Amino acid sequence: MERLETLQKSINRIDKDLEADRKDVQETRIRLGAMEGEVAQLSELVRKLPSKVGDRVDDALEPITDVLDQVEKKPFWVKMTGR
Repeated sequence: MERLETLQKSINRIDKDLEADRKDVQETRIRLGAMEGEVAQLSELVRKLPSKVGDRVDDALEPITDVLDQVEKKPFWVKMTGR
């Protein structure tokens, strides 16, 4: 009889541990699902970065290219003499 009680206690302890493990696994799944969403958002932002950087570089260089275009349109003697 004592042996059966010991076995029952062991089974109860294992069952309790399994229940705790199930809860941990469920919480981990929830966290993982949230992280997947965050990773997808970050991935999308990283994918868009090159075009954003390119656009900003173009915006920064536009005034310089405009000036260079104006300089190139002047005749060579105006460039030489400044008149």
